[in-house]
Amino acid sequence: MIKNCEMTAAGLPGVDEIINKAENVCPVQWAADVARKAHQATCGRDVFCRDGLNQLYLIITEITNDRGNVEDLDLLRELCGTIMLGAGCELSYKAAELVKASLDNYGDDWRDHMVKRKCAAFQCKPFYSLYIDPNTCTGCGECLKHAPAGAVAGGEGMIHVIKKDAGLKTDEFMGCCPADAIKKAGMVKPPLPPEPVPVGSFGANAGGGRRRRRG
Repeated sequence: MIKNCEMTAAGLPGVDEIINKAENVCPVQWAADVARKAHQATCGRDVFCRDGLNQLYLIITEITNDRGNVEDLDLLRELCGTIMLGAGCELSYKAAELVKASLDNYGDDWRDHMVKRKCAAFQCKPFYSLYIDPNTCTGCGECLKHAPAGAVAGGEGMIHVIKKDAGLKTDEFMGCCPADAIKKAGMVKPPLPPEPVPVGSFGANAGGGRRRRRG
């Protein structure tokens, strides 16, 4: 590597972090965060650091926002290799190395984002939905206080129902329920009441089981 500046990769994680990632870490979102941090830190003197990292970030961000396609994977791998070959600083080399590690180790996850519209870690907002677990909801109404008008339906003692989750995918809303009844799912949600019903009257808590025949 012929250094054009003294920028270091001190603010970036190590490769082990992505190779041994936790289940709730999305490798695509993780790579986008790496590219964003690196691009924000660049001094702009080296073309691979300035333009290369910008392209990495833009392409990965498009994927996390459901605007990617499978051809982007080959483009990203090629871009990572080019940056690593011509990098003029430690920062750009390390960022490309980390993105490549994510691609190499979690290729299926990357492809699922574009082919199946699926984020297994439920971190990329376009690829998961929110619901209120009817078997956990206590009808306290806290979610109503933290949701935009019309987004959640419910009342005192009623199982609350999310009508539209646009604007609800925030840490504030996810953490507002004292019973932890707000949960994530894929595009297909579990069985839910279409409208608010009394707490304890739906699903596992509804006193289920088959009725015995009389006589």
